[in-house]
Amino acid sequence: MTEQSSFDQVFRGYDREQVDGALAALRAELDEVRRTAEARSLEAEARAQHLSEDLDAAVARADQAEARMLRLAQQVQTLDDAEETDEDDSKEGRQTRVRFAEILRVAEDQASSLVENASSAAQRILDEANAERDRIRRDAQEEAARVLQEAQHEAELVRRRSETEQTAHRARIETELGSIGEKVAQADREAQVLLGEAERAAAALRAQVTRETDDLKLDADRIVREAKARRVELDAALTRRQDDAQQEFLRLHNQAVAHAERITADANEKVASALAHAKHVAEQSEAYEQLSKAQAAQIEASAKARASAMLDEARQRSQAIVDTVTKHTKDVLRDAEDRARGLRYQQTQLTGFMAEVQSLMHVADAADPRTWSSAGAEAPGAADASGSTADASGSAVPTVAAEDRAVVPDAFTASAPVVDPLEELALGSPIEAEAIEEPATREEVVEVVWHEDEEEYDPSIDR
Repeated sequence: MTEQSSFDQVFRGYDREQVDGALAALRAELDEVRRTAEARSLEAEARAQHLSEDLDAAVARADQAEARMLRLAQQVQTLDDAEETDEDDSKEGRQTRVRFAEILRVAEDQASSLVENASSAAQRILDEANAERDRIRRDAQEEAARVLQEAQHEAELVRRRSETEQTAHRARIETELGSIGEKVAQADREAQVLLGEAERAAAALRAQVTRETDDLKLDADRIVREAKARRVELDAALTRRQDDAQQEFLRLHNQAVAHAERITADANEKVASALAHAKHVAEQSEAYEQLSKAQAAQIEASAKARASAMLDEARQRSQAIVDTVTKHTKDVLRDAEDRARGLRYQQTQLTGFMAEVQSLMHVADAADPRTWSSAGAEAPGAADASGSTADASGSAVPTVAAEDRAVVPDAFTASAPVVDPLEELALGSPIEAEAIEEPATREEVVEVVWHEDEEEYDPSIDR
């Protein structure tokens, strides 16, 4: 987004379209950040799902191993049942079978505990990761909404404050200009009144002088003969009175003009003072507008910085959680595979031991005298030969016929069916196994490390 350092100045503050455009750009940026966070959360969920599938596959393989062990245990149980019917079986064979059954049970318990621990640990890690992801997303959304609301509220307050101040200044200026105009009009009216009074006084004087002159003329006409002597005096008096009237008219006229000029100068002075005050108010308004613009720019920069810091922190925490979950899941899978391989190795050893035990059982059954038939009753010739041989050797041990040495198959000497190719293996010596003294359930704290390169599945591990 392109940052705008200031807005154009209009009649009532900032340009509304530019302010709305800036707010819309901020909202678009916040929406883009929300979409990015949601995409990363979905990606983390996909990775967790993939790890869960891998864990399920490992658990399935462990279940298969457990099933094979169960089959072996059933075979051992079958041998134990056969052992109960055979009263003449040796004590050492019974102890061997009992020990083998205990080893199988311990191995089965260990495999079950491993599978349960791996499943519970993986589920717990996935639940914690999902809860932490939801909390981080909710906190980021709430903080972004709060920052946007505060920025909008502060911008609206600055704009309303600027409009209110400008309206108040404009009303004050208009009021003062109206008052000054009224004073000027009043001064003009007073000047007009004074001029009218002066003109009326002059007109009255002229009328009076005219009347007196007319009277004097009439009197002079009547007493022209009588007033010739006083004519000079009357003319002089008339001249003096005319001069006095003219001087009085001039004096009143000058007083009216001076008063009007004084009122006009006072009005001009007040107008100049009002204009200077209006100029000062305009300068203060311009300074306040510049301060408002600076404050708005500072608020916008602070909001952007806070939003950026919050988004960076949310990204780092999400990445750390994803890394931890991935590493833990990988370690759990690796541990499960190692234990499965160990169980498969133990199964191979136990299978070889079973094969050797079965071969020993075949030999023991072949050496049982009950499997031999009566050679003297069925082959007299052989008995004579045996008697001669006994006489020659001086021994009382009977000789067994060659055909009677063959083992007669029965329920005890019959070999078990071949169900696993691993049973063909045989060990040169008996297996000495010890019981595992580990608790059935234990809690392990591991760190999960995410490896970008995926390992290919090796089928030879299951073999």
